[in-house]
Amino acid sequence: TITITPPPETVTITPPPETVTVTQPAETVTVTQPAETVTVTPPAETTVEEPAVITSEADLQKFLEENFATLNTSLGPTDFTFDIYENTSITSPYDYWILVEYDFSFFFDLKYSNKISTEMNHKVSGELRAHQESLAKAIIQKMPDTKFYGGYHYSWYTYPNIKVDLNVRRYYSWVNYEPASILTSYDEANISDFTWCSELDDELVR
Repeated sequence: TITITPPPETVTITPPPETVTVTQPAETVTVTQPAETVTVTPPAETTVEEPAVITSEADLQKFLEENFATLNTSLGPTDFTFDIYENTSITSPYDYWILVEYDFSFFFDLKYSNKISTEMNHKVSGELRAHQESLAKAIIQKMPDTKFYGGYHYSWYTYPNIKVDLNVRRYYSWVNYEPASILTSYDEANISDFTWCSELDDELVR
């Protein structure tokens, strides 16, 4: 008896394809928005028109009060008031006397206080001198055909109730006429440039 065993059958088994899931990173998309335009309108600048020429005493008073009533010194601000006297006499050389009335305590301390150094006295005295010169040249420019006598001024009576014993202090006096003296007569005084007139002045500098 012969037994014949057939060769084993070759069976090819193909597995189903494997599914692989690949997750890609999310794509970043940058969206640039146009910049917003903001328009800033600056406030309108206020311009005060000053008259090129002053023709009245009232306008002169206003001009001085608006432009020279306060000076910021190295010791702090100090204030002034103004009295204007019109001359009608042939014995005085000016048309207007400009009295720049100062703060008495400020000037007194500047001259005599031991809390204020000599160096500071000189510095602030120079600032006051420059302020008076600026004031003088400004009004001379505004009233070029007018003769002035001006400067810092303060007066008081020793006995105010009966107005006896008048005391006067003057500093940094100036004129715009020649001869530059308070003793010049009106007809002798000829209009000129600014010049100091210190013949009656007291001394502020130590």
